Amino acid sequence: MKRFLNALAADIKFQYRQGFYLVYLLLIIVYIVVIYQLGPKAISIVVPVIIFSDPSLVGFFFIGGLVLLERQQGITGYIGITPVTTGEYMWSKIISMVLLAVVTSLGIAIISGAAFNLILMVIGVVLTTIFFTLLGFRAVATCRTMNDYFIKMIPYILIMVMPGVGLINKPWAVIFRFTPTFAGLRIMLDSFGEVSLGRSILDISIIVIWCVALYFPIKKKFDEKAIRGE
Repeated sequence: MKRFLNALAADIKFQYRQGFYLVYLLLIIVYIVVIYQLGPKAISIVVPVIIFSDPSLVGFFFIGGLVLLERQQGITGYIGITPVTTGEYMWSKIISMVLLAVVTSLGIAIISGAAFNLILMVIGVVLTTIFFTLLGFRAVATCRTMNDYFIKMIPYILIMVMPGVGLINKPWAVIFRFTPTFAGLRIMLDSFGEVSLGRSILDISIIVIWCVALYFPIKKKFDEKAIRGE
């Protein structure tokens, strides 16, 4: 546990030094300026969509840059010969991304003045961030440069836009409602609207199942290509 906490602290310090928190502070200001131009009804929709599409996706967009930077510095190559496991390496970054996403989301939600369910929103941000950070690890596993990562991002961006398909009121669109992205978006919308306990439990379960199912194959792939493959 101490080894993991040290790795987590190092990741947070690194992100702070690289200006991640400053960037998101500026983004919060921009978002709030935009939100204050909207009416109360629009805010209840726009704010959860912003929280889903931006802070919740921070793990995916930033994890590639973090891993590639550490690869250039030779850090990932040393992981395989140190006591730090691949799982600890991944989870220290996942948790640091979660913390950044939660802080940003709370800042946007509170300053916007919108009424929201704190527990449900935080759960949604945490689970969605974990899911997208895992996708980021999968995308960056075989990349050597940021150009490689940008190319690998394309199919994953398609996954990100799938929530909108689930909102279509057609029988064929039902299948998309069992995707983690749709579940995450609906949790955000519900946390700023009318909370349905049964639906929230279903959506939370969907994301958890997807995260558990993806974690082990992604961890194996990342270990083989990014850690052992150095």
